[in-house]
Amino acid sequence: MSSYRNRNCDYDCDCSRCCPQTTRTTITLAANPPTVCIENNNTTFLSGQVLVNGQPANREIVEFSVNPNLGIVIPLAVITTSSGNFTAVFIATNGPGIVTLTATVPDCDRATTSIQIPINNCQQPSNATIILNANPNGICSNGSVPSTSTISGQVLVNGQPAGGVTVNFSLNNPSIGTLSTFTITTDPSGNFFDVTFTPTKGSNGTANVIATLPDFSGVINNVPISIRNTC
Repeated sequence: MSSYRNRNCDYDCDCSRCCPQTTRTTITLAANPPTVCIENNNTTFLSGQVLVNGQPANREIVEFSVNPNLGIVIPLAVITTSSGNFTAVFIATNGPGIVTLTATVPDCDRATTSIQIPINNCQQPSNATIILNANPNGICSNGSVPSTSTISGQVLVNGQPAGGVTVNFSLNNPSIGTLSTFTITTDPSGNFFDVTFTPTKGSNGTANVIATLPDFSGVINNVPISIRNTC
Protein backbone atom coordinates (compact mmCIF):
# COMPACT_ATOMS: atom_id res chain seq x y z
CA MET A 1 0.00 0.00 0.00
CA SER A 2 1.37 3.37 -0.96
CA SER A 3 2.63 5.95 1.49
CA TYR A 4 1.90 9.67 1.21
CA ARG A 5 2.70 12.79 3.20
CA ASN A 6 -0.68 14.43 3.75
CA ARG A 7 -0.83 18.20 4.13
CA ASN A 8 -2.43 17.76 7.58
CA CYS A 9 0.12 15.21 8.79
CA ASP A 10 3.76 15.64 9.69
CA TYR A 11 4.71 12.05 8.95
CA ASP A 12 4.34 9.46 6.21
CA CYS A 13 1.18 7.43 6.58
CA ASP A 14 -1.26 5.14 4.88
CA CYS A 15 -3.80 7.12 2.81
CA SER A 16 -6.87 5.31 4.04
CA ARG A 17 -5.85 5.05 7.69
CA CYS A 18 -4.44 8.27 9.13
CA CYS A 19 -4.71 10.79 6.32
CA PRO A 20 -8.42 11.07 5.46
CA GLN A 21 -9.41 12.87 2.27
CA THR A 22 -9.87 16.46 3.36
CA THR A 23 -8.68 18.01 0.09
CA ARG A 24 -10.36 18.39 -3.29
CA THR A 25 -8.02 17.93 -6.24
CA THR A 26 -8.90 18.82 -9.85
CA ILE A 27 -6.87 18.50 -13.03
CA THR A 28 -7.24 19.96 -16.53
CA LEU A 29 -5.65 18.75 -19.77
CA ALA A 30 -5.43 20.13 -23.33
CA ALA A 31 -3.61 19.21 -26.55
CA ASN A 32 -2.28 21.70 -29.11
CA PRO A 33 -2.81 20.95 -31.95
CA PRO A 34 -5.89 18.80 -31.14
CA THR A 35 -5.18 16.32 -33.95
CA VAL A 36 -2.02 14.65 -35.33
CA CYS A 37 -0.87 12.68 -38.37
CA ILE A 38 0.58 9.17 -38.51
CA GLU A 39 3.77 10.53 -40.08
CA ASN A 40 5.54 13.91 -40.10
CA ASN A 41 3.16 16.10 -38.02
CA ASN A 42 2.72 13.32 -35.47
CA THR A 43 3.36 15.39 -32.33
CA THR A 44 1.05 17.43 -30.11
CA PHE A 45 1.93 19.37 -26.98
CA LEU A 46 0.07 18.60 -23.77
CA SER A 47 -0.53 21.09 -21.00
CA GLY A 48 -2.67 21.34 -17.91
CA GLN A 49 -2.96 22.42 -14.31
CA VAL A 50 -3.58 20.77 -10.96
CA LEU A 51 -5.58 22.60 -8.28
CA VAL A 52 -6.03 21.55 -4.66
CA ASN A 53 -8.96 23.23 -2.95
CA GLY A 54 -9.00 25.70 -5.82
CA GLN A 55 -5.33 26.69 -5.44
CA PRO A 56 -2.39 25.81 -7.74
CA ALA A 57 -0.70 22.66 -6.46
CA ASN A 58 3.10 22.63 -6.37
CA ARG A 59 5.11 19.41 -6.87
CA GLU A 60 2.14 17.14 -7.58
CA ILE A 61 2.87 14.03 -9.64
CA VAL A 62 0.87 13.66 -12.87
CA GLU A 63 0.91 10.31 -14.67
CA PHE A 64 -0.21 9.68 -18.28
CA SER A 65 -1.75 6.72 -20.08
CA VAL A 66 -2.89 6.17 -23.69
CA ASN A 67 -5.66 3.87 -24.93
CA PRO A 68 -5.53 2.24 -27.43
CA ASN A 69 -1.76 1.94 -27.77
CA LEU A 70 -1.32 4.13 -30.87
CA GLY A 71 1.22 6.53 -29.38
CA ILE A 72 3.42 7.47 -26.45
CA VAL A 73 3.64 10.34 -23.96
CA ILE A 74 7.04 11.78 -23.10
CA PRO A 75 7.61 11.77 -20.20
CA LEU A 76 5.15 9.26 -18.73
CA ALA A 77 5.03 11.25 -15.47
CA VAL A 78 5.72 14.89 -14.61
CA ILE A 79 5.76 17.12 -11.53
CA THR A 80 3.77 20.34 -11.43
CA THR A 81 5.40 23.75 -11.10
CA SER A 82 4.66 26.26 -8.35
CA SER A 83 1.74 27.44 -10.51
CA GLY A 84 0.32 23.92 -10.64
CA ASN A 85 1.12 23.65 -14.36
CA PHE A 86 2.57 20.71 -16.25
CA THR A 87 3.58 19.93 -19.84
CA ALA A 88 4.36 16.84 -21.89
CA VAL A 89 4.39 15.65 -25.51
CA PHE A 90 2.23 13.04 -27.24
CA ILE A 91 3.75 11.30 -30.29
CA ALA A 92 1.59 9.15 -32.57
CA THR A 93 3.30 5.86 -33.50
CA ASN A 94 0.44 4.09 -35.28
CA GLY A 95 -3.00 4.76 -36.72
CA PRO A 96 -5.28 6.06 -38.02
CA GLY A 97 -7.60 6.11 -35.04
CA ILE A 98 -8.62 8.06 -31.96
CA VAL A 99 -6.76 7.68 -28.67
CA THR A 100 -8.00 8.55 -25.21
CA LEU A 101 -5.18 10.22 -23.29
CA THR A 102 -5.62 10.26 -19.51
CA ALA A 103 -3.78 12.36 -16.95
CA THR A 104 -3.97 11.24 -13.30
CA VAL A 105 -2.87 12.65 -9.96
CA PRO A 106 -2.28 9.42 -7.98
CA ASP A 107 -2.39 8.41 -4.31
CA CYS A 108 -4.23 10.44 -1.66
CA ASP A 109 -5.00 13.38 -3.94
CA ARG A 110 -6.27 11.16 -6.76
CA ALA A 111 -7.89 13.05 -9.64
CA THR A 112 -8.15 12.23 -13.32
CA THR A 113 -9.18 13.73 -16.66
CA SER A 114 -9.12 12.54 -20.28
CA ILE A 115 -9.10 14.01 -23.78
CA GLN A 116 -9.41 12.39 -27.21
CA ILE A 117 -6.78 12.93 -29.91
CA PRO A 118 -7.59 11.90 -33.51
CA ILE A 119 -4.69 10.38 -35.50
CA ASN A 120 -5.17 10.87 -39.23
CA ASN A 121 -3.44 9.46 -42.29
CA CYS A 122 -2.38 12.82 -43.71
CA GLN A 123 -0.37 11.27 -46.57
CA GLN A 124 -3.44 9.63 -48.06
CA PRO A 125 -5.27 11.52 -50.83
CA SER A 126 -8.37 12.82 -49.08
CA ASN A 127 -11.94 13.15 -50.28
CA ALA A 128 -13.74 15.43 -47.82
CA THR A 129 -17.43 16.27 -47.54
CA ILE A 130 -19.46 18.58 -45.29
CA ILE A 131 -22.88 17.64 -43.96
CA LEU A 132 -24.68 20.89 -43.09
CA ASN A 133 -27.98 21.52 -41.28
CA ALA A 134 -29.95 24.56 -40.11
CA ASN A 135 -32.55 24.26 -37.34
CA PRO A 136 -35.02 25.74 -37.88
CA ASN A 137 -34.68 26.57 -41.57
CA GLY A 138 -37.35 29.27 -41.37
CA ILE A 139 -37.12 32.18 -38.90
CA CYS A 140 -38.58 35.63 -38.16
CA SER A 141 -36.84 38.99 -38.24
CA ASN A 142 -39.54 41.07 -36.50
CA GLY A 143 -38.91 39.83 -32.96
CA SER A 144 -41.26 36.84 -33.11
CA VAL A 145 -39.97 33.32 -32.51
CA PRO A 146 -38.12 31.47 -33.85
CA SER A 147 -35.72 34.38 -34.25
CA THR A 148 -32.45 32.47 -34.72
CA SER A 149 -31.26 29.31 -36.47
CA THR A 150 -28.57 26.91 -35.25
CA ILE A 151 -26.08 25.57 -37.78
CA SER A 152 -24.60 22.12 -37.18
CA GLY A 153 -23.08 19.31 -39.19
CA GLN A 154 -20.29 16.82 -39.68
CA VAL A 155 -17.09 16.54 -41.72
CA LEU A 156 -16.20 13.24 -43.37
CA VAL A 157 -12.80 12.45 -44.86
CA ASN A 158 -12.68 9.39 -47.10
CA GLY A 159 -16.09 8.49 -45.72
CA GLN A 160 -15.00 8.55 -42.08
CA PRO A 161 -15.76 11.17 -39.37
CA ALA A 162 -12.83 13.60 -39.21
CA GLY A 163 -11.95 15.24 -35.90
CA GLY A 164 -9.86 18.37 -35.56
CA VAL A 165 -10.83 19.78 -38.97
CA THR A 166 -11.31 23.55 -39.35
CA VAL A 167 -14.64 24.67 -40.85
CA ASN A 168 -15.08 28.25 -42.10
CA PHE A 169 -18.48 29.93 -42.49
CA SER A 170 -19.73 32.86 -44.55
CA LEU A 171 -23.01 34.35 -45.78
CA ASN A 172 -24.04 34.96 -49.38
CA ASN A 173 -25.48 38.32 -48.25
CA PRO A 174 -23.85 39.72 -45.07
CA SER A 175 -26.48 42.48 -44.83
CA ILE A 176 -29.26 39.97 -44.19
CA GLY A 177 -27.85 38.69 -40.88
CA THR A 178 -24.87 37.66 -38.78
CA LEU A 179 -23.16 34.47 -37.62
CA SER A 180 -22.00 33.89 -34.04
CA THR A 181 -18.65 32.59 -35.32
CA PHE A 182 -16.91 32.26 -38.66
CA THR A 183 -14.56 29.39 -37.72
CA ILE A 184 -15.04 26.21 -35.74
CA THR A 185 -13.14 22.93 -35.25
CA THR A 186 -14.81 19.53 -35.44
CA ASP A 187 -14.90 17.30 -32.36
CA PRO A 188 -13.36 13.77 -32.39
CA SER A 189 -16.50 12.45 -34.14
CA GLY A 190 -16.23 15.06 -36.88
CA ASN A 191 -19.24 17.02 -35.60
CA PHE A 192 -19.66 20.75 -35.09
CA PHE A 193 -22.41 22.59 -33.24
CA ASP A 194 -23.58 25.92 -31.86
CA VAL A 195 -23.05 28.22 -34.82
CA THR A 196 -25.98 30.64 -34.60
CA PHE A 197 -27.44 32.72 -37.42
CA THR A 198 -29.35 35.87 -36.40
CA PRO A 199 -31.24 37.83 -39.08
CA THR A 200 -31.01 41.58 -39.44
CA LYS A 201 -34.11 43.18 -37.92
CA GLY A 202 -36.84 43.58 -40.52
CA SER A 203 -34.98 41.63 -43.22
CA ASN A 204 -36.85 39.41 -45.64
CA GLY A 205 -35.59 36.74 -48.04
CA THR A 206 -33.17 33.79 -47.96
CA ALA A 207 -29.80 33.60 -46.27
CA ASN A 208 -27.37 30.97 -47.52
CA VAL A 209 -24.89 29.86 -44.87
CA ILE A 210 -21.78 28.61 -46.68
CA ALA A 211 -19.29 26.16 -45.11
CA THR A 212 -15.80 25.51 -46.51
CA LEU A 213 -12.76 23.50 -45.40
CA PRO A 214 -9.52 25.51 -45.71
CA ASP A 215 -7.44 22.31 -45.52
CA PHE A 216 -9.34 20.72 -48.44
CA SER A 217 -9.45 22.88 -51.54
CA GLY A 218 -12.80 23.09 -53.31
CA VAL A 219 -14.88 21.44 -50.56
CA ILE A 220 -18.01 23.52 -49.99
CA ASN A 221 -21.62 23.18 -48.90
CA ASN A 222 -24.42 25.59 -48.07
CA VAL A 223 -27.77 25.56 -46.32
CA PRO A 224 -30.61 28.06 -46.98
CA ILE A 225 -32.53 29.79 -44.19
CA SER A 226 -35.84 31.48 -45.04
CA ILE A 227 -36.36 34.85 -43.30
CA ARG A 228 -39.73 36.60 -42.94
CA ASN A 229 -40.44 40.03 -41.49
CA THR A 230 -44.09 39.15 -40.90
CA CYS A 231 -44.64 36.16 -38.61
